[in-house]
Amino acid sequence: HLSRESQILQERIDQHLPSLRENFMLQLLQGKLSFLSEEEMTDRVEQLGWEVKGRVHAILALQIHGIYRSEGKFSPGDEQLVTFAAMNIVQEITRNKGIEGLTVNFHDLTLGVLVRLRNDLAEENLQSSLFHLAEELAHTLNSLLKVEVTVCVGARTHELRKLSLCFEDARNSLAHRKHGETQQILDVEDIIPGGHDAIIYPFEEETAILKALRSGHEDELIR
Repeated sequence: HLSRESQILQERIDQHLPSLRENFMLQLLQGKLSFLSEEEMTDRVEQLGWEVKGRVHAILALQIHGIYRSEGKFSPGDEQLVTFAAMNIVQEITRNKGIEGLTVNFHDLTLGVLVRLRNDLAEENLQSSLFHLAEELAHTLNSLLKVEVTVCVGARTHELRKLSLCFEDARNSLAHRKHGETQQILDVEDIIPGGHDAIIYPFEEETAILKALRSGHEDELIR
């Protein structure tokens, strides 16, 4: 009886694991878990069934435009329907390509795609695979939904704590798209300089300070 109860509980956990993981990663991408240390984030993600060690994380930010010029497919008020359809297409493409990742629907014609790659791949291979994925996503969504699509290839990081900043940079870079283009691929490194030209500002610390201030956690604020 105890063995059967244990099996039932495990099956329930396995059934809800994807939604639990998606909810956690959504909060992580939105910067709502900055109070956790890198070790705590790693433990949480691994408890939710994802291996973190030996992986590099990359962000794609995807935005849909021109739904009212979609050859009559969509009309005003269909924004959530379009975003949901786009998310399903993105998930199918990544699944068919055997890509480890997660697609997050922000319900405003914007998607976040978190891609997990092996960190033993050469830098040029990482870059090439991400841009090929971005091009396939843009082409497929434009072809099936008849909408304009912009995909920004964000930065890569080994640290979970930096994912929210990577996504924020990629999402903000979507504002640099050229209007009227049906398919566009942007590179966050072309828009937000890195290396010797990097803009040095402690955005992560600023975010943590503001959140501690709003929540009234004085000890955390001082730290």
